[in-house]
Amino acid sequence: LGRPVKLAVTRPQTFTAYGGRAATRQTVALGADAEGRIQSIVHRGVNETSVDGMWVEPLGSVTSIMYATPNFSSRQNVVRVNTVVPGALRAPGENPSAFGIESAIDELAYEVGIDPLEIRLRNYAEQDPEVKKPWSTRQLREAFAVGAAAFGWSKRPREPRSMRDGNQLIGWGVAAGTYPVRRAYGEAMVRILTDGSVEVESSSIDMGQGTYTILAQTAAETLGVPAENVVVKLGDSRYARAGVTGGSRLAGVMTGAVHKAATAALDELVGLAISEANSPFHALQANTLVVSEGRIRSPRGDGPDVSIAELLGSVGRSQIEAMGDTTPANWTAEDRYKNNTTIAMALPHT
Repeated sequence: LGRPVKLAVTRPQTFTAYGGRAATRQTVALGADAEGRIQSIVHRGVNETSVDGMWVEPLGSVTSIMYATPNFSSRQNVVRVNTVVPGALRAPGENPSAFGIESAIDELAYEVGIDPLEIRLRNYAEQDPEVKKPWSTRQLREAFAVGAAAFGWSKRPREPRSMRDGNQLIGWGVAAGTYPVRRAYGEAMVRILTDGSVEVESSSIDMGQGTYTILAQTAAETLGVPAENVVVKLGDSRYARAGVTGGSRLAGVMTGAVHKAATAALDELVGLAISEANSPFHALQANTLVVSEGRIRSPRGDGPDVSIAELLGSVGRSQIEAMGDTTPANWTAEDRYKNNTTIAMALPHT
């Protein structure tokens, strides 16, 4: 048409006009001993895609790592049907995969007569079952304990249909899920200004998930200034580069970049306080200083106690600026470019 077009769809059309979660069909077979310890998991699955497009909903992503088993097999097919191409919807793959294996674990618990929570603990994966490496972080056991205590799980009757609220059948269940920690490249610029305030700049965005808040908190905690003294600027391509907001990765990436930048700025601030002849701390010959609530002092509690603004004024600096990123130590500039490009181009398939 040669001009901008706006398309407005009705509420019912939102379920058919563009891709949502793919429909799946899963069969999970478990082999376990009398004590409920899983000996094998066989997972077969299929998901829909469109006639002229491709979408794979990775149904084995959680099944393969959730529980310890010496024998595991997973296979998946894709079936073309007359629908729009499915898309990424709230943990693509992980959500339906967790539904499949957790449903099977519940059936196993009742088959062998073991409490559904207890059978999950007996089969807890202490390490990644696939690669035999320790988890970077896994606190599922602790989460089970806290949840069980909060709900009074120990008092739960085991028999199905044994709990009522008047004429209503009620019940308590347990299920677990997991999501990978996805890493990406990100940068942040942190400035300590002459009035003692702080600026954080990044091209990342905040579409409601709280990026402004967490980056301000990270900078404030690292620099020892009140959070209300931190101004966060986002969403401009002129600022330091950042990855996309997707895959639950932005918070981990950008808080790391801001922490790194703020640490570098703090080191420079302390270095100026110690080394500059006009600094009130120069005569102390101290190798460390404490910065908190926007003020600088000796860790011993003696000597000057000045604000960041007063220190910058005394040494003739208008600002301190530092860049931080999440680049692994062995990455080259080409690696960073490829990583950012891959993130931008491949998001719909993650």
